[in-house]
Amino acid sequence: MIDFVSIVLLCASIFLATGRNLLTKNISEEKFGTKRFFAFQTLLFFSGAVLLLCFNIGTDLSVSILTVCYSMLYGALLISAQWNYTRALKNGKTGICSTVYSLGFVLPTVFGPIAYPEKEFFSFCDGLGVLIVIPVMLLAGMKKNENDKTKSGYFLPLIIAMISSGGLGIMQKVQQNSPYANEKICFMLLSFAFATVCSLVCFCFAKEKKYGKFNKKSASVIGIGFAFASCNLLNTSLAGRLPSTVVFPILNVGTILFSLILGVLCFKEKLTKKDGLIFSLGTIAILLIAIW
Repeated sequence: MIDFVSIVLLCASIFLATGRNLLTKNISEEKFGTKRFFAFQTLLFFSGAVLLLCFNIGTDLSVSILTVCYSMLYGALLISAQWNYTRALKNGKTGICSTVYSLGFVLPTVFGPIAYPEKEFFSFCDGLGVLIVIPVMLLAGMKKNENDKTKSGYFLPLIIAMISSGGLGIMQKVQQNSPYANEKICFMLLSFAFATVCSLVCFCFAKEKKYGKFNKKSASVIGIGFAFASCNLLNTSLAGRLPSTVVFPILNVGTILFSLILGVLCFKEKLTKKDGLIFSLGTIAILLIAIW
């Protein structure tokens, strides 16, 4: 049974993840490898680190060696997830990218019961729910017809981003089941600081000399950083409160559904029969995995 606090945290995480998806589209036009791309990524991770630092005010900032090691691995996954997701959104449709990226939840959903069998249980309905979500990715990636003008070059970075997203979920579970689970905020802070430094180094070594002025997109970048950091902190907390078979399916499939809804409301995107089928399959998967 999911308690009230967990429900609130789940809803907040879904809302923030959906906002991150929509805002990331605003900066996806920046070409990967340019100083401007890395400048935005540096600002994004730095904003997230600042927010996490605020959560650490007045707390003991001492951390274990294990937490430092976990944070570096988590930071590398953050970079891979955000950089590749931004690259994918440059040429891919928002709905497709959001759906495939969120499908990464399958990795931690399966990992939890395998790594922590005494705490977690993977039932037949859980497996069926995971299998039902897979067609969501396939449907979203299918062209409606030969005249579909979706640009190429987005699928590989999108798959890398999806795997990285799943890796983040696995690391959240690992950290919360370690002897230093109480160091989760420091763990997140170090991860975002590591991602900030790596992005800054790439900015310094980018061949392009000029990167232009920061414009109104900077507000979107800061918003992404805040949302991304908050989501990761909330998800890590939820990973310690609820089973993987509940947390990750609800979070990611919920984000898929709300991204589609806001795409219709905010960007006047037309809801097709295929979109309706994606909604239906996603809802069925959530019911199978999270309730039964």
